[in-house]
Amino acid sequence: VHMVSRTEEKLKTLKEQIIKLLNVPKKNIEYSAVDLLEKKSIEKFVKSLTKDKPLWLAQSIGLGAGAYKVKDDNPYLHIEDIPPELLEKESTIVLKGTHILMQNLLPIFREQNKKFDTETKVVIISSMSAIRGYNRGGTHCAAKGAISRYTNSAMLDLWKEKIYITDVRPGAVDTG
Repeated sequence: VHMVSRTEEKLKTLKEQIIKLLNVPKKNIEYSAVDLLEKKSIEKFVKSLTKDKPLWLAQSIGLGAGAYKVKDDNPYLHIEDIPPELLEKESTIVLKGTHILMQNLLPIFREQNKKFDTETKVVIISSMSAIRGYNRGGTHCAAKGAISRYTNSAMLDLWKEKIYITDVRPGAVDTG
């Protein structure tokens, strides 16, 4: 499994927890800090990937990693208080970043499926907010709904190529 996020420290902690909780070898879990909105960062990451074993991807993306600063660290605003820039940033970070990464990884996934006679698994972490709105959640719910629908569409588009994509929607998570 190769985990990708913007914040290396959080990825390191997550890897340690996965190893501890699931008792899996360290070598089976890798991570990279990648700025998913920077094409060069993504290209550098993709070039660095090993070609000697199949890779899977687990991705969680959103404002929680500090990719965009909001006033008082609070993106949960009344509708009339949501600045258009916040909608644009959250949607861009979540959807565009995932799309650019997916486009760059698809050739590798296809190649590894042939080379290793295997299948590729991709997990994209969205949120229960993707399907259940709540007070002051307009921005967050809209972005998570978009990534959830994108993931579902990609799943339907790629399953025949043995690229299996899953949308995981956890409930409340303290990303701080």
